[in-house]
Amino acid sequence: MPIKYNLTKNDILAGKFHQLTQRKNGSSSEDDDLLMAAATLIASFSSAHSWQTYKHISSMDMDGLRCTEVKTEYLSAEQERWKHVSTRDIDEVARMNITPSLFSIWLCFNIDKSKKKLYKDAWDLLTSEFEKECDTKGATS
Repeated sequence: MPIKYNLTKNDILAGKFHQLTQRKNGSSSEDDDLLMAAATLIASFSSAHSWQTYKHISSMDMDGLRCTEVKTEYLSAEQERWKHVSTRDIDEVARMNITPSLFSIWLCFNIDKSKKKLYKDAWDLLTSEFEKECDTKGATS
């Protein structure tokens, strides 16, 4: 008898991130760039990857999001940490109360102007994923 696994939507998203790390070879499509930006956002906000950012977002400390530690954590997330995002990280960020104003402040002070649209689109993608129900009719995995 085969072993059955219950996969959540966050398990599937983590799997997509992992698949992206396997095929990342310098050239990428728009979808890959968006997926990588989404993984970078998760790594930037989760406590396992970016403790200072997590602390400032959790306490809704808007001024704290402007500090150099947060910028450093984002740069680390963009370079390497996005490759290690797990389902637990996605679950944690999905449960956080990141308001549009908190995200905008983080985006404004930490992201290069040329990448802001990409990260805004990635955040919109993530928030829509977070709001979806798990067992919607017609959902496929």
